[in-house]
Amino acid sequence: QVDDVAFAGDLGGNLWRYDFSSSDPAAWKVTLAFKPVTAGTQPITGMPRLFPDPATSKLIAVFGTGKYLGPQDGSDVTTQSVYGIRDIGSTVTRSQLVAQTLREAAADDGKIIARGLTNHAVPSDKQGWYFDLGPSTSSAGERVVVTPGALFDSGRVVIQTLIPGGSDPCAA
Repeated sequence: QVDDVAFAGDLGGNLWRYDFSSSDPAAWKVTLAFKPVTAGTQPITGMPRLFPDPATSKLIAVFGTGKYLGPQDGSDVTTQSVYGIRDIGSTVTRSQLVAQTLREAAADDGKIIARGLTNHAVPSDKQGWYFDLGPSTSSAGERVVVTPGALFDSGRVVIQTLIPGGSDPCAA
C-alpha cells in the first residue's frame, strides 16, 4: 500500500493532482484536477480527503472551499462550496457536477436547528457533485478551513465549517 497519487488545492481554487506512480521521480506528473468558475473566489486551504469511487474503481476527492488566514477573511461573505470530484485524469469544472442543495430549518428565533442535504444521483456523464454553503443570512460567510473527516465504513464524509463572527479574527 504505497501512495501513488496526492491532491492539493491552492488559493485560486484549483485542485491539483500529483501522480507519483513511477519509480523515477523525473516521471512524476502534476495535472489540474478541478478548475473553479472564477479564480480566487473559492480558495482551497484544507487538505482534500480521498474516497474510493464505486462507480469507476478510482478515487473521489472531497474538499471544501474558503479561507480564514487574515483579518479581511472575517468579513468575506463570498459563497463557498463543498465538492466531490471524480479522479478522471483530466480537468473537471463545476458545470460537469451534480448540484446538491443544503437545506436549513430554523426555530422561531431564527437560529438554525437542523440541516439536510439532497441526495441526487450522479449519472455516468457527470464527474461528481457539489453543494453551496451559507444559504441563510445567519450562516453568511460560512467556509471550510480544515480537512474533511471520513467514516470509511459507511462511505460518508464529515465536514466542519466556520462562520466568522465579523472582521475581528479573534472574535468567537
